[in-house]
Order: sequence, then structure tokens, then C-alpha cells
Amino acid sequence: MTANLAPARTVAFLYARISEDPRDLKCGVDRQMDDPRAFAAGNVWEIGAEYVENDISAHSGTERPKYDALMEAAIAAAQQPCPCR
Repeated sequence: MTANLAPARTVAFLYARISEDPRDLKCGVDRQMDDPRAFAAGNVWEIGAEYVENDISAHSGTERPKYDALMEAAIAAAQQPCPCR
């Protein structure tokens, strides 16, 4: 009997945030996403979702709903049973 070992599946959730973008050009967050997209592609990782927050400071106390959504998605994914079992 041989075991059916499926290759491991890695799902990445990507997040980018920039504190100030008064003209709402989104150039900074767009650039930030290039590196993790390339890293995921180079490692043959599936991108589960992308979360971007533009013109939102992490230190001002402003709500960051996309970050919260990222954390919820990551926790939910971690609680899923391994598909190889």
C-alpha cells in the first residue's frame, strides 16, 4: 500500500498599509504589494486575499478594518483541518 501524499498547500494573505497619501494616489501601497506577490508566486503559494489600507496611520488610533479582516481570515484558515488528512 502506498500513501497518497499530496503536496503541501500554502495560502498567503497579503497586507499593505501606508500612513499618509493625501492625494489618494495609492502608489505606495501598490508598490508594497509587488514584493509579497512576487514572493508568493516564487514559492508557489496561493494568495488567499489581499488587504490594502491607504492613508491610514497605525499609531493614530484610527480603525483599520482591513487589518482586522486579515487577522480574521488568517485565524479562520489556521483552524481549518489539513486537507491531506
